[in-house]
Parts: sequence; structure tokens; C-alpha cells
Amino acid sequence: MNVPFSKIIARPSLPMPNPDVISLGEYMENGAPYGHPIYLAIGETWSEIAPGLAAELGKTEIHSHGYHLSMYGIPELHQVASRRIRAEHRLDEVAEEGDSYEVSITWNGTRQAMSDFARLLLDRYDDGRRPITFAAGPSWDYAGVFGPLGYATEYVPLTPEREFRPSIDDLRQLVVSAVGSTRMRPGIIVLNAQHNPTAVNWDASFVRDAVSLAIEHEVPILLDDAYYAVHDEGVTPTSSLQLLLQAVKDERIARDLPWLAVRSLGKQFHCSGWGLGLMVASPPVLDLLVNGYRLRHSLSHGGVLQAAMARWLAEDSADTFLAEQRQEYKRKRRFFRTTLEQDLGYPADKIHTGECTPYSLFAVPEKYSGSPESVEAFRRSCFSETGVMLGSAWPWPLSGRVNHLPYLRMFLGPGVEVLGDALSRMASAGYVYDAM
Repeated sequence: MNVPFSKIIARPSLPMPNPDVISLGEYMENGAPYGHPIYLAIGETWSEIAPGLAAELGKTEIHSHGYHLSMYGIPELHQVASRRIRAEHRLDEVAEEGDSYEVSITWNGTRQAMSDFARLLLDRYDDGRRPITFAAGPSWDYAGVFGPLGYATEYVPLTPEREFRPSIDDLRQLVVSAVGSTRMRPGIIVLNAQHNPTAVNWDASFVRDAVSLAIEHEVPILLDDAYYAVHDEGVTPTSSLQLLLQAVKDERIARDLPWLAVRSLGKQFHCSGWGLGLMVASPPVLDLLVNGYRLRHSLSHGGVLQAAMARWLAEDSADTFLAEQRQEYKRKRRFFRTTLEQDLGYPADKIHTGECTPYSLFAVPEKYSGSPESVEAFRRSCFSETGVMLGSAWPWPLSGRVNHLPYLRMFLGPGVEVLGDALSRMASAGYVYDAM
């Protein structure tokens, strides 16, 4: 975890909009007074890539360095990814590849795929009203993707009183209100069933009802499966993709409804910087995305990374790595809860460990919880006095601006020893729940 931040943080003359980067740079320039910074604000370690996957980079074939002619990804990765999608989501029970859905590799990250999908929907449905993205909040930065394209964003509230689970009644109220508006219209319903940042594996009943709601009101669907394979041992992740394809099969009207599922590969194996992921959609929609919208900004590249990922996914060692990671996340969540209760004085109901994704939440201490600025005040103060950088439940740049929730997020990707060091520093500096 002791990443040489000087190698990944530049100091250009131009402004740097990310406040975490600025704070990390200043901390390092001051000699790292409390030890090497422990950065737990985002899902990145820079050091935990699956060793077997990293080793595959040494087996490069010469043609991998050029552009690739297939806009669906190199054949080897496309084939192995399609097999894994069918198996992991149990799709053979409900759909046939090439008929109900098709798979493509994405090499620019799933964020770009979402943006392309949003552009496609604007071209198809523009009627002069402003489209709305519906998501569950706190959430990943959907507003940052769709907002610049003209979408508004509205959130189904996730609260500790409901154990951060979404309510179909809340979603229905938002959608029905937009349907009846003269200025706004439903644009996209986002379903993030392995939810970032709450680490809740959504109930299948909610996803099923949300899909039915989207079909009823003809609202396009985005399935954000960034963390589908990242969960604790013993947890069966809810497959939004299977539930959606079942609904499409059962309801003929749904077959023309645009939908897209995106899946990160980097989140599973700690190589997010590779930008590799998957897009799954109906064949007509995927054709437009891959051979139309994506061509506006990207040719098929990253063959070296695609080839390495294809070989890795085809090996048993990939599944072994994921199985061991699931055991480790379960252990880390237990450690996280025990340490917060015993060493930082947290009441059990102020800790939310979750069961999927590499995150857990805990409440801002009482001393800081009185205003929308409390989360950021705690984050900045904690980092300046411990060298531990935590994340807001609402990720930057949303923190303190929308749907204030006095909770912090801790990334559990590093080893237990690193997490233990972070929590020990916080306890020693007085960053405990009932500090006066």
C-alpha cells in the first residue's frame, strides 16, 4: 500500500480540481508527518492487482500492439467474457445470446459506455423536455456522467433507518411525477444492485419491480454491475441482468425498450486503470453503441491488456483469486466492525458493513454531524492529523452538496494490516465516536 505518491501525483501549473490530490500533495511535501498516507477514499490501491493477471502481461503477442479490427473487442476476450456472463448471471435459463442480448468489450471504461448510451437516448427520445436520471442515493457519480449531456438527476433516498435499501414506492413516485410533467421526462432508471457506496446487495424483489416500472412507463434502463463479482463469501449477488432479460422475455412490449448493462473487470482484479469492462445490451442497441457512438471517440485498442485479461479469465486461477478475495472481504468487514466498536467507541447501529463491493460505511462522530459540511470537515481534519484519507458516502464532487448524509466510506481493498494501521491512527488522534 505504500505507493510512492510522487509517481502518481503531478504538480502542474494548471489548476487541479480534485481536492484529495491537492491534500495528498501538500501532506507529502510536509514530510508525511504521521506516516505514509493511507488513501481509502476511492476504490484504488495501485498495488493489489491479481499477481497472475499481472504476469500475463509478459506474454504479449506482436499483433496486440496495434488497432484491432473488431469493435466488439479481440475475439479471445469476447468469447471468454461471453461465456462468463452466461454462467455468472445464469442467462441460459432465460435468454439466448445473439437474440435477446449480445456482449462487447469496452476499453475506455464503463463511464464512457454510459455516456454513449445517454447520447443514444437523447437522439431517440428528444421531445423538448429535460430527461431525468433516476438513481439510488448516495450513489456513484451518475450526475457527473449524465449532467453535462443535459440530464437532471433525482435520487431514491437510501437511509440507515432502512438499512440503506431502496424503496420501490419512492422510485415509483419519482417516475410517475416525471411522466406527468410538461418540462421534464423520465430519461434513465439506473439499477446498481451491488450498490456503491452502501455495499448492500439489493433484493431481487426490488430489482424486479423496478424493471416492471420501467417497462410500464417505457423508461430506458442502465444496469451498473461494476461490482457484481465483488462480494463476501457466502453471498449470492442479485443478477439484475437475469431479471431484466426474464422480463423482456415475458413481456413483448419490453423488447423494444433500450437497456444497457455495464460490468467492470478492473474492480474484480484491482486493475481499474486498464479500463477494461463489458457492455451487454440487445443486439440492435449494442450495434448502435459499438459501431456508431463509440466510433466517434475511439477505435479498438488496448490489445495487450485485452489479451492478458482473456488468458487470465480462461484460467482456474482467476476463479481461485475471486474465491479467496471473497473470504478476505468477509474477514475485513468483521475486523472493521470489531475495531470501530472496541477501539473507536462506535455504537453498533452507526456502523454499516454491507456484504458486497469493497466498501463499508460508518457515521460521522456526533461532534461533526450537525451540518452538510460535517463530512468534509471530518475528512479534512482526520487526514491532516493522521494521514488517513477517508471517503464521503457521496463521492467527490458531490460531498456536502446534495442529499447530505452524515456517513463516511472506507475502502477495504488493502490488506487488514493497512486497515488496522489506519484505524489505529484515528483512535490515537482522538477520532472516535464520542470525542468532545
